[in-house]
Amino acid sequence: MIVTELHKGQGLGNQLWCYCVCRSIADELDVPYKILGSGNFKAKDFLDIDFGDASSIDEKYTIFHEQRFYDKQLDYVASSFDDRVLSLDQGTQIEGLFQSEKYFFDNIDRLKEYIKIQEEYKNLITIPNDVCILNIRGGEYKRYKRFNLPKSYWVNAMNSMKHKYGIKKFMVVTDDHDYAKALFPDIKIVKSGISESYIALHNTSFLIVSNSTFSYFPIKTKGEKPVVIAPKYFARFNDKLDKWASPANIYKDWLWLDRDGKLYTYDVCIEEVEELDFMYKNEYYILTNQEAINKKNLIYYIPASVKKKLKLILSKVFPRNFG
Repeated sequence: MIVTELHKGQGLGNQLWCYCVCRSIADELDVPYKILGSGNFKAKDFLDIDFGDASSIDEKYTIFHEQRFYDKQLDYVASSFDDRVLSLDQGTQIEGLFQSEKYFFDNIDRLKEYIKIQEEYKNLITIPNDVCILNIRGGEYKRYKRFNLPKSYWVNAMNSMKHKYGIKKFMVVTDDHDYAKALFPDIKIVKSGISESYIALHNTSFLIVSNSTFSYFPIKTKGEKPVVIAPKYFARFNDKLDKWASPANIYKDWLWLDRDGKLYTYDVCIEEVEELDFMYKNEYYILTNQEAINKKNLIYYIPASVKKKLKLILSKVFPRNFG
């Protein structure tokens, strides 16, 4: 049996990656699977997923940690496809990010079996075919200047949609209404509950996405492939090193926009990604240990109630900087 656990602190995108990869590995090895922490699943109200074998609740499992690599130049802990998963023993619990499409073993359609939208939610939000959705991520992203996408990314991507596909209408799906409104006061924001956001992304034909995992599964489980523009280099879009962070976050059929507004196909980008992946696995990059990954900074020790109040005040006064 292959097992994973959904944790309270995970976003929905991270939960779905762990769930789908656990099932995919189990299918590939032809063994059962089980998902622990089902009560923490953030989309139980509108998504149907199968948590697997409910037996042996108190069973102990061997823990398998996905390989992670610390890149000092980027100051980033990167992940990739860890081929050791194909040799896992029965009774293994996998822990990690697991955000590479390679974990689906050239069968992306299995995602449509793993994740199903509940019938009553399928048309919760409808998006006209001539509208492009901007999936703007704010919130805690604004604390990380190297990670948060600049306004120029969205402007250049919208211009590409206009010139390449004739799209002139735009709407926003966001986790941060104040931030999105500060960036684009004249663009309509879709009602921003988690179910509305997910369904809107699933039901649109043109998307500009952020460097977030949230948009991946509503896009990849659609019947017809949409046009998707994503930030080149993903977690380090605006970095002068022009270096992917990380090799896991490159996805087929998407277009990738650089900071100069130039679009690249997946086939062009994958060459850069594979070269970096080889370096991480074979040369001078440091394989992290779990202690380093779990290291907490000083902010972690501030009481949650104090952080919540402070963030709320700052997000109202400075919506483009705090969330």
